[in-house]
Amino acid sequence: MKSDKIQTKIQQRINEAWTLRFNQRNEEALLRLIEIKQELGLPSGEITSDSLREALAKSDSALLAQAALLQSSLFRFQGSMDRSLRLNQAVKELLAAGGASQARFRLEFELATNASVLGDYGTAMESYLRAAPLADSPELRLACLVNVVMSMDAQGLEGRVVREEIRSLAGSLPESELTNGIRAHLQGLDLRIRFRHGQIANVFHSRSESAAGGSRQIEYFRAWLSELPFHSFSQPSGDHTEQFLARCTTSAQRGFRARTLQGRAHPDDRTAPIPDQIDRFYLWVWRWLAGPDGFSVDKALNMASDARIFENIARLTVEDRQLLRNALLWLSVFDPSNDSVVSEALSQLSVPEHQAAPLLSFEKLLIHWVIARRNHELKLADDYLLELRSHSCFENQELHFGAMIEILSGNTRDVASADLLKPLIDHLLEILPAASSSGSSAESASKQKDGLIVDLYRSQILNVRGERLVVSEPMALAFGLLARAPSVSYQEFVSHCFGIKRFDSTIHMSKIFNLLSRMRQLTKQRITFHTKNGFVRSYGDWSIAEIRHGKIASRTIGNNACWQGLLSDATGADNRKAGQPARNHRVVEAPKELLSRARLEALINRPRSTVNRYLAEWEKKNLVERINKGKATLYRLNPKITADPRFSEVIS
Repeated sequence: MKSDKIQTKIQQRINEAWTLRFNQRNEEALLRLIEIKQELGLPSGEITSDSLREALAKSDSALLAQAALLQSSLFRFQGSMDRSLRLNQAVKELLAAGGASQARFRLEFELATNASVLGDYGTAMESYLRAAPLADSPELRLACLVNVVMSMDAQGLEGRVVREEIRSLAGSLPESELTNGIRAHLQGLDLRIRFRHGQIANVFHSRSESAAGGSRQIEYFRAWLSELPFHSFSQPSGDHTEQFLARCTTSAQRGFRARTLQGRAHPDDRTAPIPDQIDRFYLWVWRWLAGPDGFSVDKALNMASDARIFENIARLTVEDRQLLRNALLWLSVFDPSNDSVVSEALSQLSVPEHQAAPLLSFEKLLIHWVIARRNHELKLADDYLLELRSHSCFENQELHFGAMIEILSGNTRDVASADLLKPLIDHLLEILPAASSSGSSAESASKQKDGLIVDLYRSQILNVRGERLVVSEPMALAFGLLARAPSVSYQEFVSHCFGIKRFDSTIHMSKIFNLLSRMRQLTKQRITFHTKNGFVRSYGDWSIAEIRHGKIASRTIGNNACWQGLLSDATGADNRKAGQPARNHRVVEAPKELLSRARLEALINRPRSTVNRYLAEWEKKNLVERINKGKATLYRLNPKITADPRFSEVIS
């Protein structure tokens, strides 16, 4: 066993190495650890439980434990959580019979940090609280308490009592690299809290602490926030981003964050911490919303799927849940066909109302208002609008959301106040029903009580109050066709409405008569339909019918394979309701053999007219190839056809 003097010297070197680790000077800490291991008789490679037992005859167990825990901490920094956890368990066994308080402090601190990284914030908080009384200096006690507050914040708890103790303790400590770093980490948390409350100016105008590790956190958060387009301090690729990138180091986490700001992905990114993954997903979705021509939504969808975000739901903080929820809601605006699937995914991300961040809660209300208007649920949209106008963030001049609401409501056309959101606003103005005041709506309804809204995008017919009357794709297509061409041939009519390529009067006239009869019931004779001399003709006042085309081809993601895959991840077998099969579109494969028409109809399991329409659309997209002609016709399916959700749904 080494003398007390030598042990004291080694303990001092261990403390210095840990200080370097706390200050994120990890390369220097690693070099110190190599020297410490030589002095303790530990192997130069990885420390194991066997090597600890062998070295126990020559060195004190407390020193060995602290060196091993430093190795564990550096393993975590390098992304080797498995090795870090194994080493922690070995140290726990080493100190089972007792040990110096300093070694037990390091153990509790490391156990807490690993639990926090794994998303077990309750366990982390308890371990930090156990470590605090064991700290042999006020600085280390302060580090424990700051981490307690951060663990509580992750669970949606305020921790006011602990914060008071932190303020009192921090005020009594002299400035040093360690204390400044601790203060900077606490300031970083405070800035995120200000962001959640919509206090954007405070985030950018607050003075940063001078410590390296903490200031890097603050630099990144400000750069990330400056890339978001919905506030007046937005500055894509601006000073804050350049400042962060200019100081980029070899740290894996810092490299991930740099690529987040640059909009780049890397194969190693899937191992990044979940909170960083959520920040990236939220930012990239907003980049696509604000500039779809310059940023592909596939980047955001692919990274979310690669990171297996929905497999790590339990590891999400309260803020992470709200960011992920809002990002998915924005994406769902552009895919009405999967509303129920998105709702199932969002049910896993619920947050108690008292824990909801005001800004993110306001954003959620805004998206729900947009979706309600998109769906012509006007009464629901009015309720959301009242709630939005009474929200504390509505009058916040630092946010562009209020201006966006006024523009979409028809109260102003001045988009300059939300310039970065112009592409999104212009697109929403195309797909949302024209906004009007309640008075003008009532007047319009009284003048045109038989008025109709034909939503070609959702294949539904509504009355002027937004109540759904009929959901029928052929009927919606027929209204749209006859509104722009009052006289069309039978062949054109059945081809457009039913997907029938060759008209046969003995077979198809009954379909035309039946469809026109149903349409007459809706128009109340204000518009009439007749068939004569091979043509379908319409007569009457077409002003009662509002045809909504929904010019959203560039934004529609319903058929996007990446989006379907992400929804499948979110509503996999483990999360589906009892008795419901898993709808995982990714496992659906197109048959490789040639298919006859009868085999294809049996596979798709839809009416013949629907199969005709599907085939016509798939042929235009080169997803189906016809071979031979007439009764000898065979069909070869392109493997890419699985990206079409209709194909996935009918054979899953």
